[in-house]
Amino acid sequence: MPDGAGAAPARRPPADALRLREVLSRLSLARGDVSGASTLVNLVVSHLIQAIRGKDSCFSSIQPQSAGSYYERVKISKPNEFDIMLVMPVERIQLDEADDTGAFYYVSFKRSPKEKGWLKFLEEDGKLSAFKMLKALREIIKQEVNNITDVEVTMARKKAGCPAITLQIKNPPSDISLDIILTLEAKLSWPLSTRDGLKIEQWLGTKVRKNMRFKSPYLVAKQNKSEKVLRGTSNMDSSKL
Repeated sequence: MPDGAGAAPARRPPADALRLREVLSRLSLARGDVSGASTLVNLVVSHLIQAIRGKDSCFSSIQPQSAGSYYERVKISKPNEFDIMLVMPVERIQLDEADDTGAFYYVSFKRSPKEKGWLKFLEEDGKLSAFKMLKALREIIKQEVNNITDVEVTMARKKAGCPAITLQIKNPPSDISLDIILTLEAKLSWPLSTRDGLKIEQWLGTKVRKNMRFKSPYLVAKQNKSEKVLRGTSNMDSSKL
C-alpha cells in the first residue's frame, strides 16, 4: 500500500452470515433461563421421587434418569421441555416377543416375586401389565402434585398409548413441560432379536457397542398398535425395548 494511503476498510461479513448469526443467537439457550428451568424441574422431581418410593413398595427402588433433547444438549430456543425416566430394576423375569418387530415384549416373572406387591400388576396369564403399573404411578403423582407448594404444578390429560405422564410447571412467561416415563431395567441379557441390531459401529465404534451390550435393556410402556387390534383393547400389556 502506498505511503499516506488510508487503511483498507474492514470487510463486512456476507449478509447471509449475519442473518445466520442472528438466528443462532435467538435459538441458543440463555444460561440464566436454563438454570432457572432446571432448578424448578429438579425440585418437582425430587419431591415426587420421595413420595412415590413411600407410597408403593414396588416403586421403592426407582431412580431418576434424565433423557431427551435438553439433557442431550440438542434443545434449542427455550428450556421448556424436559424428560425424566423413573427406572425400576426388575430381576428374575423373562421376555417373550409380542410381535415380529423385535421391539415389543411381554414381561413375566420366572417365579413368584419376593415382593408380593408385584402381584397386583399381573394379568391372569402371569404377564406383567405395563398399563396397570403406569396407572398406579399416575395416581400417586396425581395426588402428590397437590402437595407441592414451592411451585404450581398441574397434570396434563392422559394421551392414549403414550408412555409418559406429563406435568405442567408454571414458569412465566411460559410453562415447563415435564414428561415422566416409567422404565423397567431388565436384569438379563439382551433378547436374541437384538443380536444383529444396535448397528452403531460406524459412528460410535465397536467399543461403545460392546459396552452397551453389557448394560441392561430398558423397557417402557409404549402402546403396541398391533396388540390393540388383535386383543381389542387399549390396555398396554406389552412393553417396548
